[in-house]
Amino acid sequence: MPHVALALPALFAASAAYAGPSPAEFANAVAEFTGKSVSVTDIRRLSCKGVDEEPTEAECKWQQRSDKKWKSFSTYVAVDRTGWHLIDAPSLTR
Repeated sequence: MPHVALALPALFAASAAYAGPSPAEFANAVAEFTGKSVSVTDIRRLSCKGVDEEPTEAECKWQQRSDKKWKSFSTYVAVDRTGWHLIDAPSLTR
């Protein structure tokens, strides 16, 4: 039993470092939030970093095609049993 107790903190630490959604999962989450069609080809340079305090959340930065131009955004996402969801409105970044 002592081995199990030692493994649990490592498991939770690894969860906090989880990279977040795949590009397809992220495109679906953006589409769900905005109510607009978003294809995985409309998303590039997706980078997500787990939130240490909440292993089911991540901060994501990406570029999204809009009116034939690429714009940079950031937001927070969370995962539940149904998949990834945006928990904040996307913000334009520079």
